[in-house]
Amino acid sequence: MNLCDRLRAHAAEKPLSTALLCGDRSMSYRELDRTSTALARWFLDQGLKSGDRVALHWPNSIEAVQLFFGVFKAELIAVTVNTRLKPSEIGYILDHSQSKICFSEPALASAAEQSGTGCPIRGALPSLPATDSSASCLPALDPDQPAVILYTSGTTARPKGVTHSHRSLFETAAMMAQDLVRGDDIVLVVTQMMHAAALNVG
Repeated sequence: MNLCDRLRAHAAEKPLSTALLCGDRSMSYRELDRTSTALARWFLDQGLKSGDRVALHWPNSIEAVQLFFGVFKAELIAVTVNTRLKPSEIGYILDHSQSKICFSEPALASAAEQSGTGCPIRGALPSLPATDSSASCLPALDPDQPAVILYTSGTTARPKGVTHSHRSLFETAAMMAQDLVRGDDIVLVVTQMMHAAALNVG
């Protein structure tokens, strides 16, 4: 079991229920599943292969969640980039992680572009098809395969990449869901999803 399996199950069981709220916007489970599948297909169409790194330099938003699930579904590895980092710090993470592409939210993209890295910077999500995308051509996820690399703060040395598997993400989320939330509770995600607490809990 992994987070992508749970998303597909929710999309089938309660497709119109709200999955995400952000400002005055919302997204249903069905739409989150559809758009993240379309993103996964887009990643693969760009020639990205299993285990390739995709950097996410994006504040908490619906788009950030779409990107995480799209990366996971394509069997790629998400590399989180703190939104408060300076260009040189962003460049270090992109180069150290060997990221193939960096999605940087439009308001943050200039910092990523000034990082001096050879990693392509993309300031917006690609255009996605309006019709349902089939998940049948997506790879089957190995629960023990790396899913995300979270970088430490680097207060005493260079930041270090800490790898989490699909299994560890799922088990942490399942534990939090069992012990802290119930039914249709709404979880407020305050800290950045580029950090472990918000990503694992939210």
